[in-house]
Amino acid sequence: QKKHPPSINLSGTYKLFKNQNYQDFLACQGVGWALRKAADSASTTHTLTHDVETGRFVLDVKGLISSRVEYRIYGESVKTQIKDKTFTDTVTYLPDGLGIRIHKQNLKDKYDIIVERRLKGDEIEMKQRVEFKDGREGKEAVQIFKRV
Repeated sequence: QKKHPPSINLSGTYKLFKNQNYQDFLACQGVGWALRKAADSASTTHTLTHDVETGRFVLDVKGLISSRVEYRIYGESVKTQIKDKTFTDTVTYLPDGLGIRIHKQNLKDKYDIIVERRLKGDEIEMKQRVEFKDGREGKEAVQIFKRV
């Protein structure tokens, strides 16, 4: 895949404004009812630090589950943890340069999560899709974050 430079810089702080299909997205991954409900209504903030020149991308999440991960776009994979699940993440730009794609591979449970963050004005639209390796149907969720 070609390493197209981005058209934009995603840096900023964004607060979750709206969830679409988030509980179903979590349920298909085996997340229990109570945690799904809590996650769906949690106040979540994402702070993105994006250095266009070096490809450094830092994702700082504050919410029900907080984390900080530093990536290199088109760089080496990064191991991440969400609760008891381990992922191997790689990051690329979206083909149109208006955002990034994080490909999270869960080798143990045999599924991937594709996360696309796209800047639209003062909002980030985050689409998340589960893809199972065994042919089971995955789910997609959309979250809208507004710049603060």
